[in-house]
Parts: sequence; structure tokens; C-alpha cells
Amino acid sequence: MYVPMIILLTIVLPVGTAAYQYFVEHLPATFLSLLGMAYVFWAGGVRLFLAGLRQTFQPQFTAREIFEMKTDEALPVVQELGFANIAMGALCMVAVFIHGMAIGGAIVAGLYYGLAGLKHAMSETRNSNRNLAMITDILISAVLAAYVLTSVAAAR
Repeated sequence: MYVPMIILLTIVLPVGTAAYQYFVEHLPATFLSLLGMAYVFWAGGVRLFLAGLRQTFQPQFTAREIFEMKTDEALPVVQELGFANIAMGALCMVAVFIHGMAIGGAIVAGLYYGLAGLKHAMSETRNSNRNLAMITDILISAVLAAYVLTSVAAAR
């Protein structure tokens, strides 16, 4: 269930949402702007919120399946990571509905995903789940960075 959910929230839903808004609804925005907003909502919002819920209520998954930890010592830390992910996810889900807030969500989520992706990349031991997390974290960070940079440039 982990892999399909990551693919859905990282590629299918954000790209599908942006494409629908651009090509069907003909919203008066660039495709990159719509894609950035969709990534704020789906990857920054829903994905982080759901990950946070899982880390809070089932910290063993993150500890064992992502980081391959064998003991329960880190479970309280994983739960606190879950609280942070719930907070970031909630911010991003709400941000796209309040004028001007999506950039803040993009900065927060983009930095988080970029740093997490780099941390995964620096690890000498990665399993397939961690590789998927690394690749999608870097992808999300890149899309959100492009969205922020083009939005800032357009505002000048």
C-alpha cells in the first residue's frame, strides 16, 4: 500500500489536478503555477498529513520499513516527527484556499522534502522504500522550488 500511495500523491494526483485545471477548466494561470499549487496540496498537504497520522499511530512502520531500525527506542521520536508532519500537512492543505498562503506552504514543504531527500541520498544503506522516499522527496522539492522561484519572479 505504501508504494501506490506515494505514486498517487506524488505524481498522479498533482499532475492530474494541474492538467485538468489548465486544459479543461482553462484557469488563467501558467501550468507551472497550477502544478505548484497542486503539489502544495497533494504532496505537501495530503501526503505529509497521512504520513504524520501513520507515524503518530503506527510509528513502527517508519522505524522498521523505512529506516530499518530493530528496536523500539526511536518510536517516540518517530511519533513527534508525525506531529510535525500533521502540522505541515494541515498548513499545506489549507494554504491553497487562502490567497497568498500557498507560497508559505511550498517553502515549508519544499525545504522539508529537500532536506529529507538529501539525508536519504547520503545514507549508505537504503532499501527500496527509502529509495522511493528519496526520489520522490527530491522531485517534490524541485517542483516546489520552481513554483516558489517563478512566483517570486512574477511578483516583481
